Amino acid sequence: STQRTWANKKLTADDVRVQFDLLDRDKDGMITGTQFTLMYRNLQLKVTPTERNKLFTTPKKTFDQIIEFLESGHYIESTKPEQPVEGTPKVEEPKASFFAQLKEKFSRPAEKDEYEKVVKMFEHVKLKQNPLQDMTKPLSHYFISSGHNSYLTGNQLTSKSSTKPIVEALLAGCRVIELDCWNGKKGPKILHGRTMTKPIDFEKCIEEIKKYAFQTTDYPLIITIENHCNARNKVLMAKLLHQHFGASLYRDTSTKKQEAYPSPESLKKKILIRDKDKLEEEDVAAVEEAKKEIEAKQLQTQRKKRFPKEKEKE
Repeated sequence: STQRTWANKKLTADDVRVQFDLLDRDKDGMITGTQFTLMYRNLQLKVTPTERNKLFTTPKKTFDQIIEFLESGHYIESTKPEQPVEGTPKVEEPKASFFAQLKEKFSRPAEKDEYEKVVKMFEHVKLKQNPLQDMTKPLSHYFISSGHNSYLTGNQLTSKSSTKPIVEALLAGCRVIELDCWNGKKGPKILHGRTMTKPIDFEKCIEEIKKYAFQTTDYPLIITIENHCNARNKVLMAKLLHQHFGASLYRDTSTKKQEAYPSPESLKKKILIRDKDKLEEEDVAAVEEAKKEIEAKQLQTQRKKRFPKEKEKE
């Protein structure tokens, strides 16, 4: 059978363990069928729904059960040594796992410190909510895993905009999602401007972000908005952000000027919006007009729902 590969290397139980630990939200050493689906998609394994359903005859499975399934289906490199058949030539030993290769590479005394540094870079993924470093410093003191044009399914000129790449980025641990917002006929759209990329509704992206924002970690999510919208759509965007994110939306309620950013620890389960911090005078006036227009239409719609007979008379 053909061995599946990922990131130009054979997948091992170590790779699966990282994903398993990330998805084991209950910390009971088991994952559900839905979590397993997220796992094999993250690892780019071509497990079919039929194969998954055969495995999940019970609501949850342990890590060992998952490994046994993946090894028997040749999705990952087996940890069990194969019994040699008499008369067959010797086969070369499989290469060591990624971390083992890394350790061997940096095994010389002069490079030992470098190895420790690299390992620590990966360990935060396994430890999830218990990272090795202090997370109480200002947000600007950290490197942040970030996405660029997070909504594109392919190239930046002709591909489609979709929520799928956004979800994949969030499940991979990304903490900054970028959305390019432009005017649409029925509201704000997400696309790579001045190209042939196909748009997607701003609201659809927000809905998916809400679902998956804290699946991998509780540390804050930043949404960077490259805003090309007019005043009316800016107001709509603000309303949608408040409507969908609710209490998760970070609001700076302090009256004094902050000398430093809040810490990742204090911002757990919060979504931060990164956009222009100031509006020009003409923009302020336009936004106020747009607010009144949208509120008037909302009141009109509510009235028609409450008094449908008035609509008939018109």
